[in-house]
Amino acid sequence: MALGVALGAGVVVWYQSSGASSGLEVRVSAPEEVRVGETFETVVEVQNPSEQTVRDIKVSLSLPIGVVYADGRSDVRRTATAGELAPGEVYRKVFKVLGAEARVALDGEERKTLGVDVSYLPDGLGKSLVESAASEVAILPAIEVVLAAPSEVTSGENFEWTARYKNVTARPWKVVFELVAPSGFTGKVEGGEISLEPGGEGELRFKSGIALAASEKIV
Repeated sequence: MALGVALGAGVVVWYQSSGASSGLEVRVSAPEEVRVGETFETVVEVQNPSEQTVRDIKVSLSLPIGVVYADGRSDVRRTATAGELAPGEVYRKVFKVLGAEARVALDGEERKTLGVDVSYLPDGLGKSLVESAASEVAILPAIEVVLAAPSEVTSGENFEWTARYKNVTARPWKVVFELVAPSGFTGKVEGGEISLEPGGEGELRFKSGIALAASEKIV
């Protein structure tokens, strides 16, 4: 570490501290994308690149909404104790988590951020330091749905939507479809709870109507 002291008249004296930096290097990795219901690993690697032993190392993983720990517990933050790392040593921790919720935005899938904090105590320093890192993962729906509907309708007109669906995961699901429509729409879904085996697919029809002012239409 270099420190500078100004002595006036534009003169600066530099002091070079002995020893290397005592900071830790933190890396986090996770899959680019997973499906709802899939368990995946978040891998944290902590390396000590310094020439000093680093002690009291704790690794904490914080989960965003839509991601849970694979054992089903409800906590959103867990901490693993790594102890100490000698110079050059690497600590590796694997957290098993699961995608529990998917929201598909108009501009693409929503990405979830898995945040990691690593606290540690360098030799010769009486205060803990923290290094942070993160990784992103996209949680995709387990059931892919494609909707087909008229491009425009007028007030009082009855029309039909078609929803084609497919289970794109390796596990079975029980699925309930619900029609969510803006004010003025009426309709219902034909069919109740559906059991879908891996790769299973089918089609639902939504019969709807709309009541707007005489001059309005939906485009």
